[in-house]
Amino acid sequence: GQVATVAFSINKEAVAFWDQRLQDLDILAKYPQQRGEEIVIYLEDPDGMGIELVANDDDDRPGIHSQVDIPEGMGIKGIRGAELWLERFDKSAAFLQKYLGATLISEQGFRFRYGWPEKSSQYIDIVWGREGAFGIAGTGAIDHVGFLLEEESDLWKYRETMNQDAVPIGPLRELSYYRSFPFQDPSGILYELDSATPGFLVDESAESLGQQFVLPIWEQFRKEEIMRNLALPKGFSSGETKE
Repeated sequence: GQVATVAFSINKEAVAFWDQRLQDLDILAKYPQQRGEEIVIYLEDPDGMGIELVANDDDDRPGIHSQVDIPEGMGIKGIRGAELWLERFDKSAAFLQKYLGATLISEQGFRFRYGWPEKSSQYIDIVWGREGAFGIAGTGAIDHVGFLLEEESDLWKYRETMNQDAVPIGPLRELSYYRSFPFQDPSGILYELDSATPGFLVDESAESLGQQFVLPIWEQFRKEEIMRNLALPKGFSSGETKE
C-alpha cells in the first residue's frame, strides 16, 4: 500500500489553460482525461511524485493567483485529495470510515471514493487490485496524508479512540505552528492528524506569508547549509530564522 498521487482542484474552464501552460513550460503531462464527472491532467514533479490537476464543478474555494502569472478563474484551489494504491480495499476503507468518519461517495471500477459531508470537495480515492506492486519509500514517494482539525482538543479524542483499539500511533508532537500525531492503517498507509492552531500567523502577518524562508527552531543550526542548497525563486527573501 502507498499514497501514489496528490490531486489539486481547478475549475473545468481552466483545463485548456493548464494543458497549454504545462506544454509551454516543457513539463510532460498526459492529455486531459475524463474520469467520471471530472477531467484529470496527470503529471509528475522532478522527483517522480504523481500529481493530478482535477477539474470539477463542486469546489467553491477561490483559486490562488498571488505572485504568479495565473489569470482570474484559472488558479489552483487547494488539495482535492489523495490516491491510495492498495492490493485490497476493505481494511483501509473500514479504517477510514470507523476512525476518520469517512463515507463511501462513489465506485468506478476499481476506484472507490471516500469523503466527508462537511468537506464535499475533498476525497480519498482507493485504487485497489494492484497485485504484485509494492510501495517503495524514497525520493518522489509521498510520506503521509494529513487531516486538519479545527479544535486542538479533538486531537486527544481521536488519539484516545485509536489507542483503545491498539491502532499503531506515534507520539503527539508539539510543533511551531500546530500539534499533530501520526498513525497507520492496516495497509501501512501513514496518516497524520493536525490541529489548525496556533497557525502560521504567530510570527508573521497574513500579508507577508510565503515571502520569507522560515525554519523551525530545531533546524536553526543548519540554516546556512540549507540555504546554500536551495534555489530560491526570484524576489524571495531568505529572511530571519523564526521559532
